[in-house]
Amino acid sequence: MVVTAALLVVLAIPPTAAWLAWGSGANPDRDVQPIELADPEPRRPGPPPLPLVTPPGDLLIDRASQLSSLVSYQLFSPEELEELVATGVAVAHLRMTRENGVNLLLSRFTSRDDAEPEVTKEALDGIYAAGGHRRVEPAPAGVTVRRFTEAPDAPTVSYHAHYVRGRDVLRIDASGEGGLVGEKIDQAFGALLGEQTKAFPAGEPR
Repeated sequence: MVVTAALLVVLAIPPTAAWLAWGSGANPDRDVQPIELADPEPRRPGPPPLPLVTPPGDLLIDRASQLSSLVSYQLFSPEELEELVATGVAVAHLRMTRENGVNLLLSRFTSRDDAEPEVTKEALDGIYAAGGHRRVEPAPAGVTVRRFTEAPDAPTVSYHAHYVRGRDVLRIDASGEGGLVGEKIDQAFGALLGEQTKAFPAGEPR
């Protein structure tokens, strides 16, 4: 009877009192492991960076454009605009600066999914080849560079470089008056070509 009475007393202890009397039963010396909670909003990768560096000088243009809007900039010949459309370019982004009489222009031409950017590159470069722009070598891997040779009736110096990166055709232009600034154009283009192709080389983005 004494044992039965003692058992009844134990069972009658409220849960809170039992916790205070006996503890949780866990090992107090055990390290507590943190619990990782699932992120309610998993982080999604942001958009890839615009594959254009910023040339030195005063920023004149920096915007995305539909092909139909490119004519308003007067930066491309009608033949170039026709080739951009014919070879499947969907959208463009232009970034242009001017420094010490030198105009520097970077262009990104993004192809449609059903188009081949290499075709666009060859078409644009072919326009300059047919116009007497000589090829400049050596050049960075995958990049075609052309320079307009000065002539008495056309005292200008200009460079045009094209290459493919992923779904984009990237283009580097430098131009200005010839004569005194001719060397400045050579130097400015060379520096921009090196910076652009180092930051965003030809081929598939990594």
